[in-house]
This record gives sequence, structure tokens and C-alpha cells, in this order.
Amino acid sequence: MQKINDEIKKVIKLFEEKNSIDSEKLILKLINENPNLSILDNIYGAILSKSDSEKAKFYFNRAISKDPNFFNAYYNLGLIYLEKNDYLEAIKFFEKTINISPDFLEGYIALSQVLMSLKRYEAAIEVLNKSILLNPNDYKLYNNIGLAYQKLNDFEQAIKFFNKAINSNIGSYESYLNLAICYLDIGKNTSAEKMIEMAISLNPKSSLAHRIHGLILDKQSSYFNALESVKKSLQIEPLNNESVILLMKIYLNTLQHEKWMDLYFKIDFSKCDSRDIFSLPLSSLYIKDFARDEYNSLLKRFHSLINKHNLQDFKFNIDENVNKNELRIGFISADFRNHAVSFCLSDFFKELGKRKDIKIYAYSNRKDEDDMTIKLKEYFYAWNNIFGKNDYELINFIRKDNLHFLIDLSGFTKGSRVTIFNNRSAKFQLSWVGYLASLGLDNVDFLVADPHVIPKHEEQNYLEKIVRLPDIWSPFSPIETEIDILQVPSLKNNFVTFGSFNNLAKINSDVIRLWSEILKKLPSSKLYLKTQQLNDLEVQKKIKELFSNNFISKDRIILGSHEETRESLLKAYNDIDIALDPFPYNGMTTSLECAWMCTPILTKIGDSFVSRTGASININLDLKEWNCVDETEYVNKAIMFASDYNKLQETQNFLKINRSKNKIFSKKLFVDDFIFLLRDILTNN
Repeated sequence: MQKINDEIKKVIKLFEEKNSIDSEKLILKLINENPNLSILDNIYGAILSKSDSEKAKFYFNRAISKDPNFFNAYYNLGLIYLEKNDYLEAIKFFEKTINISPDFLEGYIALSQVLMSLKRYEAAIEVLNKSILLNPNDYKLYNNIGLAYQKLNDFEQAIKFFNKAINSNIGSYESYLNLAICYLDIGKNTSAEKMIEMAISLNPKSSLAHRIHGLILDKQSSYFNALESVKKSLQIEPLNNESVILLMKIYLNTLQHEKWMDLYFKIDFSKCDSRDIFSLPLSSLYIKDFARDEYNSLLKRFHSLINKHNLQDFKFNIDENVNKNELRIGFISADFRNHAVSFCLSDFFKELGKRKDIKIYAYSNRKDEDDMTIKLKEYFYAWNNIFGKNDYELINFIRKDNLHFLIDLSGFTKGSRVTIFNNRSAKFQLSWVGYLASLGLDNVDFLVADPHVIPKHEEQNYLEKIVRLPDIWSPFSPIETEIDILQVPSLKNNFVTFGSFNNLAKINSDVIRLWSEILKKLPSSKLYLKTQQLNDLEVQKKIKELFSNNFISKDRIILGSHEETRESLLKAYNDIDIALDPFPYNGMTTSLECAWMCTPILTKIGDSFVSRTGASININLDLKEWNCVDETEYVNKAIMFASDYNKLQETQNFLKINRSKNKIFSKKLFVDDFIFLLRDILTNN
């Protein structure tokens, strides 16, 4: 037996030295000489497993036929099925392995790996806890339990086990990395930064760690530091798609739109999955030269990467016992919170939920809640937290509510569940408010617009059928606190203050050039910019530099950072005379807030939904003269309006007097129109 053991050691040594020919010759010789030894069949199967899995399976099975309790052969068979992603077969063999040998740690680890792949996270945790009893000092086991809890969105338990992994091995780079991601998921950015810095100190050549560091810094509004981190990631792993796309996002936040376009054409779409390119449709809307055909191609790429689940066709059930006039309307969003979407729709939901024969259902894809969430819950017939459900589960979950309408409020924004719209969960499915462009999915029937944002002659530019509210595409919900509208500042200052509180991603080089031209023609005027990106002092420096390059002195650019409260943000509109709308992506909620505060908006009309929202708002405010068809008119009208301070005060007074009558701000009138639109869809489709 000693001789055979020595020969087996030679086989293993040859195999480890990658001398497969000699190792195979020797093992076959041993099998011929010792036909009843199951261990030899098992070793030969292991040698074959990388090159000929079918032949390997034959030898593993032969080993088992000679020794039915040979747990190692069962384990090796499980590994072959795991490699082929045949998880159910793999489970069968790994369970057999640990039934025969309850102390075989590798069997538990392999079984947990399969269960994780099947998204059976609770079962994986149970198996890994048994593994810990066998080896309580293995940090990887604690780390893997943390990953399972993270997948279950149980961040408290995930953090606990990642910390246990670190306590078992303080040099565990993976555990610090996972802990950083976990803290990032729950918005604890400072803790996330500490953990990722530890991970980088342990593994400075990790492309992933530098990318996560960039993501954390981006969340902290430290955009230029984020750029450096993502660039380090790309130095280690050039053209990694996730890093490239994150870099593109940060370029928009740092007013470097031209670099976004350069990187877009470097993306290897053949190596992308749907998560990689999810953010691109939205960010492309900020790019002035991004062609409509290219946008539609991007949607097709995304569409090709997401699953259409093999489900039976949705059947809308007509219940004779239910009032036939009843409408069941579902709204799905990650933004039932203090967010632009809810700032527009909270009063709308309150009014809609009161209406006879209307039942509204919320599907909220967010784990945590804030004061807005708590308020909104009261307005819905049914509130459903769908955070953590996969698409298949979610589609079936929504189908049970037998909705007439399911309305997406997120599109390609963070937390969206738009991929479920590749299937049908309701009789009709619509896109509204949260994303103002085509989604390109099979079962989005309608995009809700108005006559001004999508004129009839532009319908062919959209992939969905266009339905229109009669006046404006979105309402606005003012805050409950009454805010005084003060005298226009030009009367006190003796100069005009222009302003924009929009996302800096909307402010491209053409916008800066045109605004600079206005400021040059009005030498005493100033421009007040306020937005989250300006929390970064380097971004402040950058934007002043860009205006300086256009011969505007830095002291004429007033910069304000993000306000802590919505009330303080709205009060800031009292500091500007005229709001300048960016292009091609106009203000949305920002412009509605501006209108509520009775500050007129100068806008340039484009050829897409996002470039016509300013025009629609002005038409509804009866300020058509503030709409411009080209850059020349934009500059000339800015000069004309800014030259008459008393006229600016008259305009403010006009807006204030008429504010309560406008459908933008009248929840009752807007809800009437909305219900009429939905009933019209039911009748005519």
C-alpha cells in the first residue's frame, strides 16, 4: 500500500507541475494494476475534469460504484455540475458529500456557493453557520455570511459578520471592501470611506477598491477626488466598463461634458451587462451632441441585455362583484421620499386617493423611510415595500392586484425597477414624470406628456405611444409652510441677478458661453448658481474658471451650495430676478419650484421632451414671451427683460396673483384631467 501511496504522490506532483501527459500515463498504469481501488478513479477524474468533464464524470461515478461512501467523488461530481451552472445537480452531490462526511468543510463551502448562485441566501447562511462550527477561525466563512445578509438587504447583520471576518483576520482586504460597500448602501459614507481606505492600504492594486472609493467620494460631493480614484482604477484595469461609466458620470458633475462623449465611444458594449449601461440613457440626455438615433441604439442594447421572464400572458380579471367604474392604479418608484418626484406629486396623490372609485397602490423600492414617505403612505389604498424582490417575484406580486394601470415614476434613475416593464404586470403600463424620454421596453404602452413638450409632429421620435394631459405634464406640490415672495432684488440692488439652481450636469459649454454673453452685455449683472455639486470647492473653482475663460470676472458669479431644507432652497429664489433655463436639458422640478416662487424663467425651446419643459411651464403661466426659439432670441430677451426692473416686478406680481388658479398648482384640476386621461385610454385602447 505504501508503494501505491508513493505512486499517487508522484501523479499529484506531475499534475501540479502541469505535466498532464505523464500524470495521465502513470494513473492509467496504476488503475490497470489496481482495478478495485476507487481512489485511483477519483484522481483520474480530477485530472480529466478541466479537459474532459464527461469522461471525468464517468470515473467519479466508477469510484462511487466501487465505494458508495467515497464522499470525495461525490464532491468532485458536484464541482463539475457547479462549473456547468447546473446548480440543482450540484446541490444533490454536495448534500450527499456532507451526509457521508459531516466534518468535510469544503463540502459545506461548495454547497453555500451554489445556494448563493440560486439566490437562496437564507439557506446559504444556514450552511455557512455549520461550516463555522468546523472552523471558527476562517474569516472567509464570516465574510460569505456577510455577503448573504447583504444580498438580503439585512445590512445590520451583514456589517456584524464583516466585522467578525476582520476580527478573525485583520488583513482581510475583501472584508474591508465588502464592509465599505455595505456602509455605502445604507448612506453611511464616512464609515464607508474609512473601510475602503483600509482595503486599499491592504491591496493598493485593486481596481475594484479604487472604483468603490471613487463612488464613495462622488456620494460625498468630492467630485475631483472621485475622479482621481476612478482614474487609478482604470490605470490598474484599463477600459473596465464599470469604471469608465462611473468616470463619465463624474465628468458631468465636474462640467467636463466633452470627455463624457469621448469615453462613450470607448465602452466595449459586448462586455457590458444591463447594470453597467443602466445609467447611460439618462446621462446621455445631458449631452448636446448625442444623436437621437444613438439614444435609440442605446435603448436597444439595454433591451437586449435584460430578461423577458417566461410567464403566462397577463390577464386582466373582470370581477362582477366590483364596481365597474373603479380604477386601480399602481405607481412604482424608489422616490417616495424627499425627492424631486415626490415634491411634484405628493399633493396629487393626496387628492387622487380621495376620489370615489379610485384605488391607488404604491410599490416602493426603498428600504428606509423619511418624513415624506410617512406622509405619502396615508394617501394610498395599499402601500407595498418591494425592496429586495427580484423581477420575477415582483411581476407576480403586482399581478395579484389586478391593476388597470401600472405607472413607472423612475425610468433610468437610481433604484428604478424599470426592467419589469419588459413583461406585463397590469392591463396598461405607462411612464410618467420621473423620466422624460423613451424607455424602449416591450410593454411600456404610453409616455405621458402634454401638447407643448411633445407636439404631434414629433411623436415619431418616441418609441411609446404619446398620451397628453391637456395643459402640463406634471403638477407641483408646494410646501405647507407659507414663504413670503419678496420684492424683486433688482429694485433694491440696482442690478439684475440671473440665477439657476439646476443640476450642474445640465450646464454645458454652450450654456456657459451664452450666459457669459448675456453677462457681458449687462456689465452690472450677476449670476447666482446653487446646487449640490457646488458643495465641492474644486467644482466652485472650476465653474468660475469656465466663466473667466469667457471673460466674466469671478466676482460676478455667486455660488451657493446645496440647502439643508426645501424651505431654505425655495427662499433663495427671492435672491434672483430671472431664472436662466439650461439646454438641451431644461429644468424640471427646479423650474416648477421657480414658478411657485414667482420668478420668471427664460428658456430656449429644443426638439425633445427634456428641452421643452421650460416652454410648457411658461405657456401654462401665460408667459409665452419668455420662450425663445434660438440663442440670439435668448440673449436679446435676457437683455430686454433685465433692462426694466419695474416690469420684472409687474411680472412677479402677475405670477403671484394667478398662482392659485393655475393647473400646475391646483391638485383638484390636475387630478380631474389625469383621471379623464386614464379613462380615455381604457375606453379607446
